[in-house]
Amino acid sequence: MDIMEELYRKQHSTTDIQELMIDSNHLKDQQDIVDACNNYFSSIIDKISKNNVDNLINDGIFSSFHYYLKQNLLHPSSSLVLKTFSTKEITSTIKSLKTKNSQGYDEISNKLLTICANYIRSPSIIIRSKSILSGIFSDRLKFSIIKAIYKKGDRMNPTNHRSISLLTYFLKVIEKVLYIRVTEHFYSTK
Repeated sequence: MDIMEELYRKQHSTTDIQELMIDSNHLKDQQDIVDACNNYFSSIIDKISKNNVDNLINDGIFSSFHYYLKQNLLHPSSSLVLKTFSTKEITSTIKSLKTKNSQGYDEISNKLLTICANYIRSPSIIIRSKSILSGIFSDRLKFSIIKAIYKKGDRMNPTNHRSISLLTYFLKVIEKVLYIRVTEHFYSTK
């Protein structure tokens, strides 16, 4: 067994949930555990979403957005035009992400992406720019790995875990660049 495979097994065997207790049912089968966690996290999403929206409204976050929408309805502004990406923009965006060893389903960490940035930025720019110009976004970039991370308390209780979504860093780079552009447009038309 090579070193990478050994590290992979060690990392995944210690973080995965090995067993859960749901309504007096002791679950050990991984598929049953995944289904139970999925049911639990799905059941609380509406409550979490409503609380987050209420908090954003109370904090005044939506006031500038509301103003923007109102102004655009009364006086339509210029359309958002997305330009192609530049090498400088992609490289700086890659380097601005936190250097982590976590990875999405493609098993490419930001650490590896940062090391390879000079070699992959040109093909990456072509692919991203064609995606933006054509309006077609790769379905593969929409996938994520959902993990349940232990917080505290009884490890067998799903309420003592929180879910995280591991996205690919290629997606994170696109999201960050688009976020910057949309935000700049939003504030320039205010």
